[in-house]
Amino acid sequence: MRTTIAISRLMLSLLAVLSIALPPLALAASGDWQPGPDAVLDNTYVGFIDLPTSGSTVGSNQAVTIAGWVVDRAADGWAGIDNVHVYDGLAGQGGTFLGQATFAEARPDVAQALGNPFWTNSGFALTLGPGTLAAGPHTLSIYAHTPAKGWWFNQVSVTLAPSAATQPVATSAAPPINVLVRPSMVTVSKQTDHYTIKGYALDPAATVDAGIDHVDIYMDEMRGMGGSTFIGRASLGQDQPEAGGRFGPRFETAGYQLDFKPVNFNIGNHHIYAYAVSSITGLETVAVTGFSIAP
Repeated sequence: MRTTIAISRLMLSLLAVLSIALPPLALAASGDWQPGPDAVLDNTYVGFIDLPTSGSTVGSNQAVTIAGWVVDRAADGWAGIDNVHVYDGLAGQGGTFLGQATFAEARPDVAQALGNPFWTNSGFALTLGPGTLAAGPHTLSIYAHTPAKGWWFNQVSVTLAPSAATQPVATSAAPPINVLVRPSMVTVSKQTDHYTIKGYALDPAATVDAGIDHVDIYMDEMRGMGGSTFIGRASLGQDQPEAGGRFGPRFETAGYQLDFKPVNFNIGNHHIYAYAVSSITGLETVAVTGFSIAP
């Protein structure tokens, strides 16, 4: 899903988090993004939660869309975000995991307003089906991950108003979890015979296997964009202890991998886009990571 806002509203949101009169340390300290699990180094995040509007009220029989944009200003050649998770509350402190948002969504308005074309794919979005959140106040935490700095988060408050509906409303299915493990901000020699892309993908609703139908991998641009190169379909069922540790032992073989030859690509910065499709719901999640090819 792609969420577009007027440039005027974007500029207002930018003014809330950016000030060219402030030195870098003051700018970082004044931002709304806060360190989360495994967070390290300085706060170089900037972004805004467009939906829902903070303090708004939504009927409990309605879908709730969480959408906005976020970039790591220290990233070189891309927006720097390789994963976005949404929680009701705080991760690791009693919060409830609501799902992985789609990310690296096209936001040309952000790139234009910030004057950086590499920040075009900075949008994120997650839609929660009616009934996912109980009636009452909620603090939603949006966690953005960068390969070098871990998880950082921002929050928005929303209240779910009791519904007069007499019939229960089914909860919409969530997209699969998809994480690229490697490459991750590394440099690969062009002379390397082959390099293995690794990650893991799973549908939390799966009971037999990881619940993934296939994972297709592209390089440099998102699928369907000019300059995109299809690398191939990844092999599933690979050992991935990280997935088992985070989501349960039944997902220890939720890994996927695919080899490519660096010699076939130009020296410089590149991106990997992995598209995982759930075999249960048919929904898709894209994961993205950056790396460089050197002589």
